[in-house]
Amino acid sequence: AEAGETRSTSPTPRAIPRETEEIRPDKAARIEQRERRKERDRLARRVAKLEERIAEDEARKEAMTARLADPEVYADPARVQEIQAEASAIEAEIGAGYAEWEALSETLAELEVD
Repeated sequence: AEAGETRSTSPTPRAIPRETEEIRPDKAARIEQRERRKERDRLARRVAKLEERIAEDEARKEAMTARLADPEVYADPARVQEIQAEASAIEAEIGAGYAEWEALSETLAELEVD
């Protein structure tokens, strides 16, 4: 700059759209929708994994029950007790899985309604 000239240090004002107030709520709504969709997808994946785990646990329990019907196993009281304890543990896992599945499914249903 030459002597006597002063430079403005303030930035050049940018053109601000008149609908600024309208754009921000719309963007916030899109962000909220995206977050809800991500949460819904995450919950749907968890529900699907739980359903798989419950099905596997039920198959394991069914196999335990079938083993109890085996005359050789049934003739061994210690073995019967061991299998029954294992089947009870699996049954507890199934119950916990169903409880979690129900809670997640309710939350997922609420997200899908909104």
